[in-house]
Amino acid sequence: VAVPHANSPELDRVHLHRRRDLVAADVTDRAGIPVTTVVRTLVDTTRMLAPNLHALCLDEAVRTGMCTIAALAARATELRRPGRSGPAQVLELVGTRPAGADAMDSCLEILLARHLGPSATAGWVHHHVVYVPGTPRHWEIDFAFPDARVSVEADGAQHGGFGQACRDGRRDADLALLGWTQVRCTWAEITRQPDLVLRRIRRALGAQRDGRARLGAHVAP
Repeated sequence: VAVPHANSPELDRVHLHRRRDLVAADVTDRAGIPVTTVVRTLVDTTRMLAPNLHALCLDEAVRTGMCTIAALAARATELRRPGRSGPAQVLELVGTRPAGADAMDSCLEILLARHLGPSATAGWVHHHVVYVPGTPRHWEIDFAFPDARVSVEADGAQHGGFGQACRDGRRDADLALLGWTQVRCTWAEITRQPDLVLRRIRRALGAQRDGRARLGAHVAP
């Protein structure tokens, strides 16, 4: 529980955070209970949450309109002081938010984009569409490397149902016939094992490029 520094309530089994910089603008209410605003909460919880989880919370808050990037940057800048890491971490997340994040479908996609790096240098395209020749079907890829024909999917909770599994199966079969290599990444992998995810993507990119080079060497001009 956060309280102004001058307050000294005695509460059993409650850990109090006494803040010298807790001002009226940092406080709102939920069902009549005073709570810190979303912006202030995101600043204060940086040291309590794992980095990926904190990035997910920040990106989801911005994506759903609970706060803005400008408000986060402004309050974090005001709260910066020596020995306090939270505001600096918020400013880093704000500064590294992927281009096009507002058009992404979920905070999981935004987190994966953070791990992939800037699209301009990493070479990925968000929501790339592949059309299946001779059919009305077309598939939208979360993150595509079109030159290498590698697709990367961020599979959140919506991929657990039977209907979605059938749709994913048809999609995967179509893309495979068109020469695409697919990398599917789960919530747990993206949030807890991003290095593993990036290694799988790099292997897929390398295998596709090597395969094309070998094919080209055996095709007569």
